[in-house]
Amino acid sequence: TGEPRQFPLCAALVKDAMDAAKDTPTCIRRSNLVLNLNPDKYCDPLGDFNVYMTTRLLNNSQEIPEEGLIMAAAKLDGLTIFDTIYPNVDGTVSGFVTLLAAAQALAQHKNDFQDPKTRPIMFSFFQGEMFDYIGSSRMVYDMMNGDFPFKMNPGDRGVRPINVTNFTAWLEVSQVGLINNESKLWVHSDFVNRDQRVKDIIKTMQEESTASGVNVGIPPEENPLPPASLQMFLKKHNIPGVVIAEHEQEFINKYYNSRFDVATTIK
Repeated sequence: TGEPRQFPLCAALVKDAMDAAKDTPTCIRRSNLVLNLNPDKYCDPLGDFNVYMTTRLLNNSQEIPEEGLIMAAAKLDGLTIFDTIYPNVDGTVSGFVTLLAAAQALAQHKNDFQDPKTRPIMFSFFQGEMFDYIGSSRMVYDMMNGDFPFKMNPGDRGVRPINVTNFTAWLEVSQVGLINNESKLWVHSDFVNRDQRVKDIIKTMQEESTASGVNVGIPPEENPLPPASLQMFLKKHNIPGVVIAEHEQEFINKYYNSRFDVATTIK
């Protein structure tokens, strides 16, 4: 409809003013001045590294078809008062540990992924998502400019560039540590981009979850997509995607992004 959405799309939006700086480029330039004898920097840029790997090496001799990759994603960072001390156990750790366990399980069948007919899976762990999704935003930016997984000069041979159009499905693991007594997880999707492909993914997850003893619920159709890296990719391409979380409509983790989000709170 063109009207702004009434629900939040950002995990955190930094609005604090920087000390003695006009804008970010000016602040960084002043901090890097050779003649600056003051050991204190004017600003500390946010940044880190995303981690990603595919189940099959996509070298330059292999054509990546449109919608030929499956994305499995989770975030790596949290937002707490004391950095490196409180890890956001449910808000962050529960998601990427679950995804690591899935990658470990699939590693036992790595030979199956060598078959060109088998769609490769790209495991991605995004850093900086709590600060306006800087990790996933950077990956999207690089993909749109043909620089992912790395920038190559003309004539270089190596890994073929991956674009946002190369993904056929997106599965993101969010907060999953506080599963209730019903062993139920909820599969969220963006109602603006929800189509039959998304419904097929949800149906498959419901069918496959029966054997694992985990119930899969579907939130109301008007439910918005919760804070997720998928949002950054949907801005550029309609990728059929879902986000797995422990809540239906509101976070049940009352310590989300708090120093109290520790292991003892999810036992």
